[in-house]
Amino acid sequence: MVSPKSHVIELNEFSLPLLKQAAHELNLSNIKRILAFSHGTTMADQKIEHQGLDPWVQWVSIHAEIPSQVHGIIRLGDVPKLKHEQIWERLAKKGITTGVWGIMNGSRKNAPSNTFFFADPWTFSETPFPSKLNDFLALPIYYAKNYLSLSISKLLRSTFQTFKFILQQVPISTLAADAWFLLRNAAGTKIDSCFLFAAFELVSVRLFVKYRNLHKPDVTFLFLNSIAHFQHHEWKNNVLDRKTAFLFRSIDRMLSTVLPPEASQDRILILNGLTQKNVENDSLYCYRQIDPANFLKALGLRFSKVEQCMTSDGHVFFDNPADCLTAAEFLKHGTVNGEAAFDVEIDNINNCKLFYQVAYWGEANTSTNLCFNGLELPFLSQFSVHAKRTGAHSDEGDYFVQGAALPPKVENAKILSYLWPA
Repeated sequence: MVSPKSHVIELNEFSLPLLKQAAHELNLSNIKRILAFSHGTTMADQKIEHQGLDPWVQWVSIHAEIPSQVHGIIRLGDVPKLKHEQIWERLAKKGITTGVWGIMNGSRKNAPSNTFFFADPWTFSETPFPSKLNDFLALPIYYAKNYLSLSISKLLRSTFQTFKFILQQVPISTLAADAWFLLRNAAGTKIDSCFLFAAFELVSVRLFVKYRNLHKPDVTFLFLNSIAHFQHHEWKNNVLDRKTAFLFRSIDRMLSTVLPPEASQDRILILNGLTQKNVENDSLYCYRQIDPANFLKALGLRFSKVEQCMTSDGHVFFDNPADCLTAAEFLKHGTVNGEAAFDVEIDNINNCKLFYQVAYWGEANTSTNLCFNGLELPFLSQFSVHAKRTGAHSDEGDYFVQGAALPPKVENAKILSYLWPA
């Protein structure tokens, strides 16, 4: 008898009431299916957003099976500092094969039985496996990091690279059907980041299933971020508008592709890592760096390169510790409307690497200035309003499971150990 497979689907940060509302009002059969699984809650080990209560921290806790106070990873892109095994490394020691697709802040590391692997676009240190997946990620990585200051030549080159890969892997008829689905359901809404996220993840799911069918790993991990992105920026509480309907219909279509047949004996675990609460009435604004390199040059700072993160943050690398320290001290004294402009942190392992993030959450206009000692820059010349926040992180999460028994409430760092005991 063939042992059942295990499928871990990471629907990042979904709000359970919103998921239930969408499933009911839109009659989404695949979301209804997972909502019928056994349900329980998870608890994060941090309470403050941007100081540990973040997906790039909590997913590391889940995958490494230890609390964040132990693994110490609190910044997106910092996973090379992780000294602990991740679940696919531990399973490899037991001869269990894995496939890992799109996970946040993760690394393949020492997992010889891992058959395919790639992390999110902001884990800049991680090389996909097999290497040809670089072609698929060329456009997502370039666009995610540079969409406010695009180079046309680089955009065209990365677009060609990605689309050539997709066309070689997915039948034209499938792509055409998905394109028609997206355009039909997005009618009456803007073609914006919400649409692009959903479109990318739908194609990504098609490729994931192809790799899963090709390699047939015992365990797969699939990370999907569309819901989290939508809730942060577009969430109208208690209202299912056309954009909300588009998003959840897209998620339902993705689930129809990745879920095994209902008669299957496979184990399925759906996780959100943490959840979000609606804050649409709060005046919280998230800002995106327009061009981090040009910004640092405008300040007269010497550096070697910048790796932009998801929105308002980034890692800066320097040729020597002195330049890093000078930049850190300079940025620490920046203010906007009398408030600290940045959170700044020199890496505790690499003293030529600095993390900085916009700490200003108020509303900015054309008269708002970024002030340093003797220097002022119009704030909106360097940073663009990414979105008015509609969703903020909450430390309680949810899981749905079929084919396994889990406690009704569990620390998120321990949940995978119930499926695969040490």
